[in-house]
Amino acid sequence: MNTTKASATWAGGFGARRLPYLYEGDAGAAFARIAANGYAAVELLLSDCDYLSVGTLQTLLERNKLALSAIGTGGAAVTHGLTLSSPIATIREQAERYILSIIDLAGRFGAGTILGSVIGSAGKDESRDQALSRIAPIIGRLGDYAARQGSLLLVEPLNRYESNLLNRIEQGLDLIQRTGSKNVKILADCFHMNIEESSIGGSIQRAGDMVGHVHLSDSNRCAAGLGHMDYADISGALSSIGYHGFVSMEAFPMPDPDTAAKQAISTYRRFF
Repeated sequence: MNTTKASATWAGGFGARRLPYLYEGDAGAAFARIAANGYAAVELLLSDCDYLSVGTLQTLLERNKLALSAIGTGGAAVTHGLTLSSPIATIREQAERYILSIIDLAGRFGAGTILGSVIGSAGKDESRDQALSRIAPIIGRLGDYAARQGSLLLVEPLNRYESNLLNRIEQGLDLIQRTGSKNVKILADCFHMNIEESSIGGSIQRAGDMVGHVHLSDSNRCAAGLGHMDYADISGALSSIGYHGFVSMEAFPMPDPDTAAKQAISTYRRFF
């Protein structure tokens, strides 16, 4: 049996944008619903670094008896167009500063810091290797800084429709090795893996103790249990590597947030 903890995702400050997060909008109401639906933790995606103050976040977590599992840095890409792969040095520098601010916040709570869409893509006139060579030293610096702040840095491979740089776990591991930092691990997102990996469970097992965080949604990006994802395979693989971190439900809130959250936690309890 896995010794994981269930986390629900919440996004703040993105307005009408449709994001794969169970809850959006008012943090007070969302955190209360997350706790009421049986989750142990919450994962955040913030439109801006200062969208939620340290004091407010601490109060909400304590009031609802929730841990903070991780904070995403996708706000840099989604709201500001900033990526670490940009060929423009000033954009890369702005993206790095944004991530540093998220690390500062995450570190206050011992939470992970996620690098997903903020990594970006290779340009049309450059090779994948050229882009990765530009990114690796930045992630290395960020990883070492995160270690000092008490936050684990998490590299998330995305599917081919969202990035042309990191699509599979093995590619993420290769990038991590290039960084030279011992404080960078893999975020295994099962939705992306369902598209890119020949075996989700096999890829998790090959990554072993380099898996630092897990995202779970079904094959259709809905809540776990509403598609054809093989949860026994995923659960078995996590158990075999001794994973005891968070399994964070990152799915579209369909048909509504509470129904999706209850569906996801029900599937989690059945398999994990």
